[in-house]
Amino acid sequence: MHVRETVTAAVVAETVGALVAGLAAVVVRLVTGDWPDGTAWSSVPVMAATGVAVDHYRKGPPHRGRGALAGLLTLGAASPGLMAVTGLWLPGDEGLDGALAVVLAIPVAAAVFAAAAGPPPRA
Repeated sequence: MHVRETVTAAVVAETVGALVAGLAAVVVRLVTGDWPDGTAWSSVPVMAATGVAVDHYRKGPPHRGRGALAGLLTLGAASPGLMAVTGLWLPGDEGLDGALAVVLAIPVAAAVFAAAAGPPPRA
């Protein structure tokens, strides 16, 4: 069950991070009159979802070193594949395909991390 909870929390954190970044971009648009660069704003949901994995790591699962390595390897393997797929659907070379690939790969990496690290000890 801890894997499902970690993935759900990562997706919720990404969604909230995307909403916050979107609202901040609208505020920047209203203040300056120009839209900010979209690629930099895509880091906000990634940082929010990464916080979920950090929280799980701090709870001290039994194999957290192995889980962190598995999650990072999954992130490194899934991101280029997802980038190739999203590059087919997104026109132009705006960098959005890479940002979308990382946003999609984070929950996958969080699932692998949680599965490899094991459940946190009971309090």
